[in-house]
Amino acid sequence: IHFARREWMRSTGGNVLASNKMPMISSHVSGPKQILIGREATYQLRLTNNSQVPAQEVIAEVNVPSWADVVDTGATNGIIQRSQDASQPNTFRWQLHRLAAESNETLDVKLIPRSSRPLDLGIHWTYAPRGARAAVAVQEPKLRMHVSGPDEVLFGKAQLYRLTLTNPGTGVAENVNIDLMTPG
Repeated sequence: IHFARREWMRSTGGNVLASNKMPMISSHVSGPKQILIGREATYQLRLTNNSQVPAQEVIAEVNVPSWADVVDTGATNGIIQRSQDASQPNTFRWQLHRLAAESNETLDVKLIPRSSRPLDLGIHWTYAPRGARAAVAVQEPKLRMHVSGPDEVLFGKAQLYRLTLTNPGTGVAENVNIDLMTPG
């Protein structure tokens, strides 16, 4: 990885203004592999951020089959809300404001199955996208010219004048040309 990054930096001339790393979230569901109808079982759903950057505004939805009663839910962090949609009464929304880098949070779901069918606990999640931002300094040259020399001259007599050009601005003035024109 370090070699690939060096090669990429070399190919872009090292002028990268912004880059973006994304969280890498994985899920893990644990609990009994077999349960009896009418018996309570607890399942733990864990979200893990395997990256070096935090995930913001993580929303996980947990779908429990309609033929299973959810007795209780509890999480190590965040807010758990049951779906208000009548067609999905056993869908839970778990909101985490932040899932820190290299950390995990868990949601416990206690349920009682009411039918002899396979129990599929589905979980999917989203998180707020991370953007990349580049701060670019904008510079401005500001040229000033000052002429110093005598205020009066005699006709036909040469006098020395000094022309001073300065740039008090923040940028480099390029291709500056000075044209001096004699009177008349």
